[in-house]
Amino acid sequence: MYLDVWLIVSPTHEAAVVEVTTAVSTAQEMDVRVNFAKSDLRPTQRLRWLGMKWDTSRAMVRLSPENADKIRRRVFRASASRLMTRRQWESLLGVLNFADEVCPLGRIRHRRLALEVNLVIPVRPQDLLHPVPRHLAAALRPWLDSSALRQWVPWQPPLPDLRVVQRQGSPSGFVVASSTVVLRPEGLVPQPPVCGDCVLPQSTNGQATVVPPPTHLEFLCRALRNHFSAAMVEDMLRALCPSSTRQYESCWRAFQAFLRKRGAPSVTAAVVFSFLSFLVHERGRQPPTVAVHLAALSAPLWYGFNIRLDPRAVVLLKRGHFLRYPIFISFLA
Repeated sequence: MYLDVWLIVSPTHEAAVVEVTTAVSTAQEMDVRVNFAKSDLRPTQRLRWLGMKWDTSRAMVRLSPENADKIRRRVFRASASRLMTRRQWESLLGVLNFADEVCPLGRIRHRRLALEVNLVIPVRPQDLLHPVPRHLAAALRPWLDSSALRQWVPWQPPLPDLRVVQRQGSPSGFVVASSTVVLRPEGLVPQPPVCGDCVLPQSTNGQATVVPPPTHLEFLCRALRNHFSAAMVEDMLRALCPSSTRQYESCWRAFQAFLRKRGAPSVTAAVVFSFLSFLVHERGRQPPTVAVHLAALSAPLWYGFNIRLDPRAVVLLKRGHFLRYPIFISFLA
């Protein structure tokens, strides 16, 4: 058995000493060898882990100096190159994807760079050399700034991806509610009375039990389990990375708020298209943002409401939004 990296988190220095001692002794009892040469067994609030420097006393994180220098050298070589392959671009984007989590404006710069690479560099063949356009070289320059990869940024632990809502009055003790229907283990049933942002299903004793609206992941999980086994659903949900989960959750909340605001009696394809138009005309969202909302809703609509949007109508709507609100891309200097 091989365990790569262990991180022991404790509330106090004394507790950390006890827990480290317990972990080491337990590992030795199980004949698991501890690499003491590479281990730091002294409790500390500043450590290097996963290629980053962590300061838990301030809840700050940054790239380690070695990683920052390595990434900067790769970016410099790419910006100075005249020819690069698609494979080299993808490798560079992967490195910057690691760095953008702890770099100011890193995600914005990375997304714009990835968009431009996908527009001008063909996917196949991956090892064919292509000229490096000037605007791509310019998009790499912000990463060459001496402070771009060396700044401390606040760190917050991610929220749990999945919450299980246990409530009395449900056949299995589990109820997931939307703004228009309640998704129970046996299927979708009409929504009980609504109070504010909460759904009030009637319990067996006649009293209402408050159930918060479901998250995107909760609703999708229960909807998929009506079609597939639990093991298969678990494998499917692993395809959603944490960043996509957070983004889809924001889109899901916007859709729920739209349904409550419009008082939609049910979810239909027409209601979904109205929501997409609402995002553009009333919220001022750009076409790429609307496309993200559509991607977030596609699986819940398919498996939860049995709604399959007409692809021709989707294409026409996207094209109309794009022609009316064209996108202008400008790179940060």
